[in-house]
Amino acid sequence: MDKAEEIISGLFNGNLKNESTRYSEIYREWKRILENGRLSDHCRIVDMGSGVLTVSFDHPGWIQVFRMNQSRILKNLNRYTVGEEITSVRMIMKGDVSRLPPKTTEKPAAGTLADRKEEGSGQYEGKFESIQDDDLKKQLENLKKKLQGK
Repeated sequence: MDKAEEIISGLFNGNLKNESTRYSEIYREWKRILENGRLSDHCRIVDMGSGVLTVSFDHPGWIQVFRMNQSRILKNLNRYTVGEEITSVRMIMKGDVSRLPPKTTEKPAAGTLADRKEEGSGQYEGKFESIQDDDLKKQLENLKKKLQGK
């Protein structure tokens, strides 16, 4: 099993460069993808992955406008997504955290990760198995698969 720090360090090498460039282009071309400047002023991309686009809106009326144009928007969007087709859209109201994955409310322990590692606090051993947050483990596993191109 890989160390967590090896998985995370993969973020900073060239493996994700093409993917991050592709996503930044989608954010940059959002107005053009929507073909509606007014709509783009009222919605923002929150997340993208596994064929799902999550979009946040500032008013329910704009959700209706988006829905009426959804098939055209997905068609335009998929011109920018090479290798991964966006097939559905999750629409949420701005600030509606109930529809997003839960976030942990625990505060991080004092000191840096390196400090805790040297102190031998038992919270971090440099091994994936020592991570106690199941959500973080799942995210790291998904990251590892993306880095390996699976």
